[in-house]
Amino acid sequence: MGDERRTASGGWVSAGAASAAWTALWTLIVYPRTPGGSTPAGPIWGDADKYLAMVRGPISDVAAPYSFRIGAPLLARLPPFSPEVGLYAVTLLSLLVAGAVWVHAGRRLGLSRRSLLLAAVAVGSTQAWTGYFHNPYLTDGAGLLGVTLAWAAWMSDGFVWSLLLLAVGPLFRETMAPMALLWASDPRRTRVVAAVLVACAPLIAVRLLPHQPRAESILAVMQGVLATKGPVRVLGDVLASYHALWLMALLGLRWGPAERRRVIGPPLLVTLLVATAENLMGVNTVRFFSMALPFVGLAVADFFEAVAGEERRLVRALAVVLAACSFVWFPTRPFGAWLSNAKVFQYLACDLALGLTAVAAWRWAVRRTKPGTLRPELASGGGAAIHSRSEAPVNARVVAGDHRRGPSAGWPPGPPPPPQG
Repeated sequence: MGDERRTASGGWVSAGAASAAWTALWTLIVYPRTPGGSTPAGPIWGDADKYLAMVRGPISDVAAPYSFRIGAPLLARLPPFSPEVGLYAVTLLSLLVAGAVWVHAGRRLGLSRRSLLLAAVAVGSTQAWTGYFHNPYLTDGAGLLGVTLAWAAWMSDGFVWSLLLLAVGPLFRETMAPMALLWASDPRRTRVVAAVLVACAPLIAVRLLPHQPRAESILAVMQGVLATKGPVRVLGDVLASYHALWLMALLGLRWGPAERRRVIGPPLLVTLLVATAENLMGVNTVRFFSMALPFVGLAVADFFEAVAGEERRLVRALAVVLAACSFVWFPTRPFGAWLSNAKVFQYLACDLALGLTAVAAWRWAVRRTKPGTLRPELASGGGAAIHSRSEAPVNARVVAGDHRRGPSAGWPPGPPPPPQG
């Protein structure tokens, strides 16, 4: 028992250290917006102004639905920070904790450190990820943390923890509430009903607070958004949100073991469906799809788990291109604003990443059809077995579909199963 605890503690420490280093790196690379527009990123404006107003004064003075997201502004009011520093700190802390949970979960799911590192580079190449550091005065970072924690609680069969998260998370970002749908596959119907009711309760309660402004008609908002964006722009923004990662994630889900797919697939589907619905009620498509980052990242890690060992040169070239993609979306300290202002670099970097991904996938598929050209653990269908590199196995309820285990089962439940064959 003592050895297991020390191993688990060491896993969390290394995951936290990796996430802290990654978050600090991006804090140094990407210019944030500032109150006076003193950096190439420009001044604070748009939704960020509304959340800053919620920190400075009465929340009811801000229009709905911003006034419903009271969690992050209330935390940002804690002294001794200014409103800008307070919201910035909430975002950075949220990203740090979410990253630690992501790394720790990835290791428990059997993904290698190399695959997780390559997936992190891929995630860092997206406009969704770099946007957190470009405009850190939003509630998006806290929302990402809530989604990540809710998934981790579901994956470990922690129903009580899940209820607590569902009761608090929607106060930071209402997109947290649909994570209750992850429990829909549980045969215990009382759990499903309880999760949905608890997730809906804060959404209703916050609207009943005194002096809350009335929300606009959803139908009127949808009509205005669709008229503003148009279908072509919507499609372009969706593709740009993850560019080559769409293909990587699809192939990762296809090639990875079924055990991991059962853990990654449901939350990925839920978050993408929620992002699609939100896309009908807001202009910033990329921000909506950013809530799927943890699950897109794990699917991408499964892609690298399959191809990195066999296509080393291509994967190195792809990693370099993905790293370059990180600098084309927003002003950065190495390049200022000139690189992000030239859209041609965005198209070039994304096309190169997509092309290298397609070539690596094609070469790996060709190798797979030729006997004796792949490592034995990859020849039968994608990534290595789920327990091959993990420090401990993922919860058996998710992996094996055993729903009889209670909330106190914990994660992991025991030693990995013996190897087959």
